[in-house]
Amino acid sequence: MYEESRGRQYSIAREIGQLNVSAWLISVANTTCKQPDSRFLALEALVEIRALQESRIIVLENSNSMRRDNRTLNEISRNASYQFPHYRHMNSRHEPLLWLPDIVAWCYGRGGLWRDAVEPLVDEVIEL
Repeated sequence: MYEESRGRQYSIAREIGQLNVSAWLISVANTTCKQPDSRFLALEALVEIRALQESRIIVLENSNSMRRDNRTLNEISRNASYQFPHYRHMNSRHEPLLWLPDIVAWCYGRGGLWRDAVEPLVDEVIEL
């Protein structure tokens, strides 16, 4: 989306805001921890999302932290009080739905009209 013009970006954001999907944003403050560890705090916060209890699978984008993701998610699933969903990592070229969280988070963080465009999708913002 970053290669698109501002007008096209906003048009995409508005269209995405009309989708029948739900988003949960997990925000980790810079004062809480540094960049590499923030992903793992966010993963640990997944267990707090009530809708996840009804999910069957979590798809995460491939990253250089897959090994640590696996350890974190295995620990979470062992300690969860419900049947934690299966998870897998995929490349966003093979699973375009992985673009949605990036777009929603970018728009929400940008604020103003951008946030307004995707706000209907955001069920909850979890701040750590």
